[in-house]
Amino acid sequence: VDSKLVYMSADASNYEDLRPTEDDTESFAELQQINPEVFGWLTIIDTEVDYPVCRGEDNEKYVNTNSKGEYAMVGSLFLDYRNTTELSDFNNIIYGHHMEQNKYFGCFDEFKDQKFFDEHPYANVYFDGKKHGVKLFAFDLVDAYNATYYTIHGKDNVQPHQTHVFDEHIVGALQKGGIHGKNGLHPLGGHSAAHGAGVLLGDAHVKEAVAVLPGEAAK
Repeated sequence: VDSKLVYMSADASNYEDLRPTEDDTESFAELQQINPEVFGWLTIIDTEVDYPVCRGEDNEKYVNTNSKGEYAMVGSLFLDYRNTTELSDFNNIIYGHHMEQNKYFGCFDEFKDQKFFDEHPYANVYFDGKKHGVKLFAFDLVDAYNATYYTIHGKDNVQPHQTHVFDEHIVGALQKGGIHGKNGLHPLGGHSAAHGAGVLLGDAHVKEAVAVLPGEAAK
């Protein structure tokens, strides 16, 4: 397999014409007609992460299926099948391959750097016809089988001890990395599929979308 073609197929520019905007949601709707399992779009502002997000009947399909439903080694970004597409659970997980050249979640490596983390605090998630702002608050390197992060807690079945364990784990990560954060958030987690899984956490319950121009601080 030609590695150059693989990386080209993972470039966010391939999806640029499909990205939903205030003036044009028809292209995104057309993508959903091609593949009804596309439910949203994730953009981490001022990074290369700018892709459609799918949700399948399991967590295997989109490891090697693109957002158009075609076989592709690079796969697609996808929501954990146990989550709802309204992102209303206590914790919501979006998976993506960790690739070189910053394709898909390859840029997660850069969030290890405190300065980069501080300068890239916002994301937008488009679903249900509108954009929802996300404030990124932590980055951690964890085992891919870490039950604290990867056990899905629905909004109606979260027990106090579960939120406590989650918060304590995040605070530990923040203290180790020197990243400031706070407890009691409802996390949207981005998981990069690599041996040392990188997890980027954000508060997914921000109601207003974040509009930031390159180099401009968000209000």
